[in-house]
Amino acid sequence: MTKISRRKLAQHAASRLASGDKAGDVMRELGAYLIESRRQRELELIVRDIETALLGKGIAIANTTSARTLSETAKRDITDMIKANYSGVSQVLLREQIDPSVIGGVKIELPDRQLDATVRTKLEKLTLS
Repeated sequence: MTKISRRKLAQHAASRLASGDKAGDVMRELGAYLIESRRQRELELIVRDIETALLGKGIAIANTTSARTLSETAKRDITDMIKANYSGVSQVLLREQIDPSVIGGVKIELPDRQLDATVRTKLEKLTLS
């Protein structure tokens, strides 16, 4: 079996996802290839590479962490902010994570940037000063 580079795997998966193929189908096929080629340990890196490739195709996947579920207004504001800061991004998908330890605010992670506006981080910065 010929080994396909991580970048090529990510580009192929991103192209299929951007063209409308079902995410479950694409991920199942990718997972099967990784298992067959004994490359399961690369999965996390490949997912990050896919998200980076999708960003280049106008689709931003942002991980958000907040103390509570984000309101629709907050989601819209985050989406608008991402679109304003990334030329060519027409679609934003938010992956929400709830973590009460952040106390308040939100942390937003994209493949190439991170914004941490959580109360917890602000308090930690105060105690370090």
